[in-house]
Amino acid sequence: MGEKPENITSVDQKIAEVRLLLGEYVGLFSQTGSVQKSWRSHRGHRLGPFFRLAFRVNGKQNCLYLGSNTVVAAKVSELLRKLQSPLREQRALRREQARIRVVFRVCKQTFDQELRAIGLFLKGNEIRGWRRCRANGLR
Repeated sequence: MGEKPENITSVDQKIAEVRLLLGEYVGLFSQTGSVQKSWRSHRGHRLGPFFRLAFRVNGKQNCLYLGSNTVVAAKVSELLRKLQSPLREQRALRREQARIRVVFRVCKQTFDQELRAIGLFLKGNEIRGWRRCRANGLR
């Protein structure tokens, strides 16, 4: 009673427990969660590293102790990385879009300065001032 089969190790059990938790709360863990590493000291000796899965639920921090096995920590970290990859890609896309908007704005300002040097100007994306240029003989 209570005996486990010989082919299932504690590592497999812990990973199965975490998979169950991640599967049950996919929406939560696709947005939050990370594997944290910490150490403890006992009688002047540093012990560890010990790993935990840290996450927030309704603003409150929670954690699931993973133990000191680096294999478990790496596997849980990999599972989280797969769950959170769409969010990371979306954030990277937003950063890239913001960078492109900045570059476009700078290019547009430079173009407007060059146009103003010859008597034209930008209004939105339209070049204005053609009549004035023709009147001054620039065209």
